[in-house]
Amino acid sequence: MIISHKYRFIFLKTLKTAGTSVELSLCRYCGPEDIISALTEEDEAIRREWGGKPQHHDRPYKLTEFGRQGLRELWRTRRWPRHAVYWNHIPAKQIKRLIDPEIWNHYYKFCFVRNPWDRAISTYYWEIYHNKVDDFEAILTPKKLQENWNIYTIQNKIAVDFVGKFESLATDLQQVCDRIGLEWDGWLPKAKGQVRGDRRPYQAVLTPEQAAIVAQYAAPEIEQFGYRFPQ
Repeated sequence: MIISHKYRFIFLKTLKTAGTSVELSLCRYCGPEDIISALTEEDEAIRREWGGKPQHHDRPYKLTEFGRQGLRELWRTRRWPRHAVYWNHIPAKQIKRLIDPEIWNHYYKFCFVRNPWDRAISTYYWEIYHNKVDDFEAILTPKKLQENWNIYTIQNKIAVDFVGKFESLATDLQQVCDRIGLEWDGWLPKAKGQVRGDRRPYQAVLTPEQAAIVAQYAAPEIEQFGYRFPQ
């Protein structure tokens, strides 16, 4: 997630849409006052290669936010922990609460979506890689299949100015950069590219029953962006 005062944009980071690659690329152009959320340690290593880091995304905990055990730990370590105010996949409704209305209303807001059937498979391999959960049915739930819709909408209405597609990522990102006046060099790192082992198209992986579940729960995105199975 990025809020750039320098270029007056807000990038909302959806899941399994190459959002980390987009963030790593765009944050190279950010100014010292811009807000940049933290990534995983693996992705922060990529960012550190050119001197980048998260900034202005957290704040120190208040004393009243500690429980008894937390206060003991604070006394023991003498290290004051910080609380993430802006996080990786923070939804639009939360950003809107946190920032000045003038910023929300006038900055260019954008995100990316992905074919829901393909994204379901990508999510499955993410769960295997990170959580050791090898159960495809476990990700065929409203929570998993609607999580991106809930990031860039508020009360089921799209809350951003532009929604690009994973399938045309570079072209759509270039369109965004032209709009905000950013001279983008076209660099998109292959973040998390090692997670998905099976590169077969989603039509060859999903059963008709699984495809129907995705169509049911991801219906808002499918209807809004014209996705079809097969595509």
